[in-house]
Amino acid sequence: MRYRCSKIEMNSAASTSLAHSIRETITANNGILFAKPSLVGRHTYLGRNIIAPNDNVVTHGDSRGYVPVEWWIGSRVSAGNPKLKENEGVGQFYIDGIGATLLTDMLAVAEQLIMGDYLHAWP
Repeated sequence: MRYRCSKIEMNSAASTSLAHSIRETITANNGILFAKPSLVGRHTYLGRNIIAPNDNVVTHGDSRGYVPVEWWIGSRVSAGNPKLKENEGVGQFYIDGIGATLLTDMLAVAEQLIMGDYLHAWP
């Protein structure tokens, strides 16, 4: 099941279910949430095939002509590229029973549980 606050508003039951799954995952992992790295593409420079194939726009570029050259982890914001890609760069975390879930969706239902009083300090 995917929860996407950016597309639709979650109903109360879905919010409660996601919050419960987050709590269960945190408990099962002894306080740790495992992040899925987000590759962010850029059109202004190439890479050296270190984090992904990215040394050639023709061979490795996406439909926008961007190559994956930045590795973001735990971001709450999307990459501000001139040609946008939905949720590009937004962090995802593995939640038991759900799978990779956007950090923004998680914060919408469990901000205090995830960040405590420190969301303002998160980059």
